[in-house]
Amino acid sequence: MRGILLFLFTTLTAGVSAQRNCLSREYYSILQSHSPISSEQLEVFITNAITTREQAGTAFGESAGGLAVIRIPVVVHVLYNSASEEISDEQVNSQIKALNHDFRKLAGDPTGLPQAFRNIAADSYIEFSLALVDPQGYATTGIVRKKTNIKVFGIDDRIKQSAIGGDDPWDPDQYLNIWVGNTAGAYLGYASVVGGPKKLDGVVIRYNAFGTTGKLAAPYDKGRTAVHEIGHWLGLYHIWGDRFCGDDRVEDTPPQQAPTNGCPTGNVASLCTNDPAGKMYMNFMDLTDDACTS
Repeated sequence: MRGILLFLFTTLTAGVSAQRNCLSREYYSILQSHSPISSEQLEVFITNAITTREQAGTAFGESAGGLAVIRIPVVVHVLYNSASEEISDEQVNSQIKALNHDFRKLAGDPTGLPQAFRNIAADSYIEFSLALVDPQGYATTGIVRKKTNIKVFGIDDRIKQSAIGGDDPWDPDQYLNIWVGNTAGAYLGYASVVGGPKKLDGVVIRYNAFGTTGKLAAPYDKGRTAVHEIGHWLGLYHIWGDRFCGDDRVEDTPPQQAPTNGCPTGNVASLCTNDPAGKMYMNFMDLTDDACTS
C-alpha cells in the first residue's frame, strides 16, 4: 500500500505520563537486527513513492490541487484485558475523524501557528476510513474486538499475533492495521517501518491516547498520538532526527536539538540555528502535547 503514498505529511502534518513517549525509534532498532533496512534504502523507497504519486494524476482517486486523494482503509484491533480498556465505536470513529482533520488540514490556518510556518502548513491529500469489507469479502465495521489474557503489551509485537494474546493483522497491502491496547509503562505508541515484515506492519496505540472522546487521559486526548505514529508508518522521522541538532530530512524543517515536551507557544528560540522562526515545536512529528500541535 505505502508504495503509492506520498512523503508529503512532513511539516505540521506529525495512566499516561506527563510527557509523550514514542518508541518507534527503539522498535526500529530492534527490527534492524532481524530485517536490516538502511536509511539509504528507505530514502530511495520514499523518493520512488513520491515520483509515482506525482505521475499518477487521478489514477488513485479524486484529484485535489493537482494531486490524487489517497484513501486508506483502516482496521482497528481493540485488545482489552478488562472492561476499563475496551473502547467504544464512538472513540474509534473520533480517531478516524481526527486523522482526516490533520492529514487534510481541515482546520485551515491555525491561529496559534507562528507566522513563519504558516505558508508551509499543507494538506497531504491522504484520507482514512474504517474498512467496509474484510479480507474474505464480507461486510465489516472495520473494528475487531478481542479480550486477551495479556495485561500489558510491550514493543515485542505480541499485540499483533493471535497465538500469543494479540490479534493477527489483515492484509497490510490492503489495510492500515491499528492495534489499540494497554501499553507498557509510559509509552503511547510505536509504528512499523517502511519495507519491514508484512506480518508486523501497522501502528500500536495506547487505548487512552486514541481518539478525541471516551476513555482518554490528557494531555494526549486529541488523537495526535495516532497522527504521529502514522507519520512514522508513512516514513517520517522525528523532527529532531533522534540526535542532537538533527533534522527530519525535510528541507523546510529547521534543525532541532531535542524533542519538545509540554505546550509551548509563540516563537521558541533554537540552540541549533539563529533563525528568528525558532523551533517548529507544533510539528506533529515532535513530542509536544496534543493541544499545541497544528
